[in-house]
Amino acid sequence: MLYICPKCKSELNKINNSFICANNHVYDISKKNYTNFLLNDDKNSINPGDSKDSLEARHAYLNKGYYEFIFNKVNELVNNYKDINLLDIGCGEGYYTYNIKKNNPSFNVYGFDISKEGISIATRYTKNDINWFVANSKNIPIKNNSIDVILAMFSFLTPSELERVLKDDGIIIQVCASNNHLIELKNIIYENVVVKDKENIKLPFKLIDSFEHTTKVTINNNEDIVNLFKMTPHYYKVKKDNKELLDTLNNINITLDIIINVYKKD
Repeated sequence: MLYICPKCKSELNKINNSFICANNHVYDISKKNYTNFLLNDDKNSINPGDSKDSLEARHAYLNKGYYEFIFNKVNELVNNYKDINLLDIGCGEGYYTYNIKKNNPSFNVYGFDISKEGISIATRYTKNDINWFVANSKNIPIKNNSIDVILAMFSFLTPSELERVLKDDGIIIQVCASNNHLIELKNIIYENVVVKDKENIKLPFKLIDSFEHTTKVTINNNEDIVNLFKMTPHYYKVKKDNKELLDTLNNINITLDIIINVYKKD
């Protein structure tokens, strides 16, 4: 195992149903087979991260295959590797983490999120062959220089922690929304759509490759449209009246517009 104690940074050893360090800090493994390494000092609220409602919506929506296009693009970048340590940062409810492991069974996969609810849902995919845990990306309980591939799917990142856990020859795969991602949804719920500068998403590492991919998917039922909306940050930002506009919408063509950046250490 690659775990270290989030409090004292010493190595954690699995003893019975707990991880314990030399300073006797103890982290129990839950009945769902994930470990909560999130310290009180690393929380910004009682239940940080996305809400259960949003995560359940994401779980339902992603498993309909609408974002399979995005997974396939990422999997193309890793499927030539064997026997590597992969860390999925901010894995949410675990869709991408699980499918990476499913398609690359030799990988030693770790997936974490700050949301305990998210990781609890992730264990529905599998409890035994992925190392699920709860943590803050500012304090990742993983050994120095131990990860071959870091996967960051629409995630908040702390560059100093990426630098610490990544091997010298490792890579970071960052997936971000580009300007027209979900543009049709944005045009419904916002009076003015703000276009963000793509340069602001770049990480302070050596960029070795960058791709922009665009496609469209058709959603022809209201439940999936609402689930898509609930799983995005836009759900928390728009007015109630604009949210209600989606309740009567039963068909929409949605643009998926993403940027994939691949980095190495300088």
